[in-house]
Amino acid sequence: MEATAKANRAKNRLYKVHMRIRETAQLYLTETSESSRWHARLGHLNFENLKTMIDKGVVRGIPRVNIEKKICGACLLGKQTRQVFPQASSFRASKKLELVHGDLCGPITPSTAAGNRYIFVLIDDYSRYMWTVLMQEKSEAFTKFKNFKNLVEQEAGTRIQTFRTDRGGEFLSHEFTRFCETSGIKRHLTAPYTPQQNGVVERRNRTLMEMTRSIMKHMHVPNYLWGEARKEANSIIIRIFGCIGYAKVEKPQLKKLDDRSRVLVHLGTEPGSKAYPTT
Repeated sequence: MEATAKANRAKNRLYKVHMRIRETAQLYLTETSESSRWHARLGHLNFENLKTMIDKGVVRGIPRVNIEKKICGACLLGKQTRQVFPQASSFRASKKLELVHGDLCGPITPSTAAGNRYIFVLIDDYSRYMWTVLMQEKSEAFTKFKNFKNLVEQEAGTRIQTFRTDRGGEFLSHEFTRFCETSGIKRHLTAPYTPQQNGVVERRNRTLMEMTRSIMKHMHVPNYLWGEARKEANSIIIRIFGCIGYAKVEKPQLKKLDDRSRVLVHLGTEPGSKAYPTT
């Protein structure tokens, strides 16, 4: 096709032609089967349900067409969901420290009296034994993990083989990654937005927080004591958190009528000690 344009010559012997782009139109042509057409007409009804409707004559006017199952792009955009995650993991460690789960909970307000706002939860997959570590900042996770590693490996007489966490920045730092590589620890990182893949520690964390809230509400203790309540939930004993206890007064030269005990509130167990923390 040839086109002719008319223009006046300018003083510099150039011909200026003023042109504009014509509005374009795009046409999309595709061949649609009869089953796809009725699938669309009925609001993108599932092909199985569409076949059942036709076979049972539920709707008048639908011809008896052969239903062809096809992938519908519109259905994928509008309906796609994840498959249900299994209730139990298909893998279970066969020995201690073969797999350790880790998760960080927080920030929790108010902070404890010591300024802690986070809980670092670690669970051995084999024994399901759990450790909880209170932290002031997320950045402490690396140091706490190193201390935890040294402690549990000495106690268990074996090394941590795999550490499974989410993709939180505290677990993906360069120093954390390098430490695991040099220590021979494999990393299992869950996919984004899929806490189900680390369900062992996620479920335990939820259970402990529910227990922590419940024992605090039951005894009407102030919220800043959540750290002590969480430790108590982690190592439940016979004595009730927040109950009244009487501590023997041990001081020389007690007078005949002096009190022989002090009224205190039980706040759980103290790690590494036979004593009970009280207030």
